[in-house]
Amino acid sequence: MLVNHLTRYLIKRGGPMETTVTSTGASSPIFYWRPRRSFRRPMIRHNVGDRLALELVERLLAGRGLTVARYTGGTRRLLSIGSVLHFAAVNDVIWGTGINGKLDSARLTAKPLDVRALRGPLTAAELHKHGIATSDVYGDPGILVSVAYPQQLNPQRDYWVVPHFREKWWRFVGHPTLSPAQAPTSFLRKLVRARRVISSSLHGIVLAESYGIPAIWLENQSGEHPFKYHDYYLGTGRSPPKPAATVAEALRCEPPPPIAAGVKERLLRAFPWDLWA
Repeated sequence: MLVNHLTRYLIKRGGPMETTVTSTGASSPIFYWRPRRSFRRPMIRHNVGDRLALELVERLLAGRGLTVARYTGGTRRLLSIGSVLHFAAVNDVIWGTGINGKLDSARLTAKPLDVRALRGPLTAAELHKHGIATSDVYGDPGILVSVAYPQQLNPQRDYWVVPHFREKWWRFVGHPTLSPAQAPTSFLRKLVRARRVISSSLHGIVLAESYGIPAIWLENQSGEHPFKYHDYYLGTGRSPPKPAATVAEALRCEPPPPIAAGVKERLLRAFPWDLWA
């Protein structure tokens, strides 16, 4: 009975669920990955990091008076936030995308690719193995949310725990938890209310650090590979830290140094502005 009660509670909070891959539709050039709701997880509509692959691009374009509809890149798609490079097709445009460490990089068969930036050097090394030309511009585009969604920090609590959306949520009972299973605007508005973030979700770390909020990597128990975390830290000019095993340990940890100077600026310059009229 207790388990059933917790399950109902977590569904209301927007707990983990089965997923699928989709894009914004045949008429859109923006590729993004999103969860699929099921009868067991009816409340899940977004995973904030993946949803930003669409909304961040829309906001950056709007800042220059452009819209997605003015895309001039033909049938090529833009892949950005996420470990989704294995979904790339020939001539797709890559801006800050990474490899999924759980998958064999031999699945990277599409070439050439129009690579403007990659999440980090580990992704670049895997592309090189398969003869795919790369870029020396690194960074997860999520580090630009502070540009696209400017907000004042408004700390009202000591910390948030941001789980990966597939995590077993009862692991965090007793801690203030910020679900990533919500739209970006809602998530970011709440994120800036904490003095620090403890996250097993990569994008919990990325988005916090974009605003200058110290973030601690919490060991993931949902099967996520450490590759993408290492790739992100190296791509932002830092050595990967060791993840904390528990929230209690994370609260005692010193956060890594902030994102290296110039990383955001180089990544923003590498955006494929030329594909919009």
